[in-house]
Amino acid sequence: MTQEQKTVIEIKTNQKFKPLRVVSVILMMTSPICLGIATGSSAMQWAGFVLGGISVVAAAAAFGRTNTGLTIEQARARLDEIEQDEISAKEGK
Repeated sequence: MTQEQKTVIEIKTNQKFKPLRVVSVILMMTSPICLGIATGSSAMQWAGFVLGGISVVAAAAAFGRTNTGLTIEQARARLDEIEQDEISAKEGK
């Protein structure tokens, strides 16, 4: 009995920009500050400021991670390898 090995290839373009992430960081920064202003609580405003700073640092760290994807040339070479493996597997049957 032979097992087929499936390879999933996913093509992502412009994967660094995620609008939902940008909106969530902005909301995390402004919501506690706005609530603090609305309720007159300086502690809530400071908590929003600290949370906003942490959010900015976390977003910058996520944005600055190195891309683990392949270049176009590397992807073509990998696809060629997969194709050769499939051809040799079919010939070996």
